[in-house]
Amino acid sequence: MKSYLSCSALCLALFVIPMQASSAPGSLSERREQKRAYQRFAKKHRQFLRQSITATVPRRQVRQIHKMMIQFDLLSATIFQVIRGPNTGYTLCTLQKLAEAKEHIADSIRRAPFPYIEGLKWTPQAKKQYMDKIDIKFVTPLKREAIKMYGNVLQQARIARSFHRCARRAKQRKRTLQAKYR
Repeated sequence: MKSYLSCSALCLALFVIPMQASSAPGSLSERREQKRAYQRFAKKHRQFLRQSITATVPRRQVRQIHKMMIQFDLLSATIFQVIRGPNTGYTLCTLQKLAEAKEHIADSIRRAPFPYIEGLKWTPQAKKQYMDKIDIKFVTPLKREAIKMYGNVLQQARIARSFHRCARRAKQRKRTLQAKYR
């Protein structure tokens, strides 16, 4: 589980790829291919955001979390065609949605139902202790990674000199998360 908490090498490699400075140079076929790749990515992203952790059995919860992490890695593997395309807007939106997906994993873990453990009664104090441990062990590291990913989106936007709506959204999400997860 811990290996998934840090951004995979694939994710890190994505943020190193330099973007072109203008918003849409390149041939028409390159732009169309990038648009199709972005649409495929956006569909997978929407499907990913529909996932949640619903199990109350601890082993099943771990399986569902593991499945989400694998789906995140598959989602991050699909963005190379979008990033290499000529349109900066699609690239920024893809990177912003990837950070949003990381944030969704943390939110899903936080919203997961309390596990059923035989002989344990979930008193308010026990619930608070459990949620504090979940926050420290999983939610906070994932949210901090999302902050870094949003920061990378903003850095790419500065490099490309783009003030795209996805860059503005990333800036807003980064500020919101930084206020809570420093």
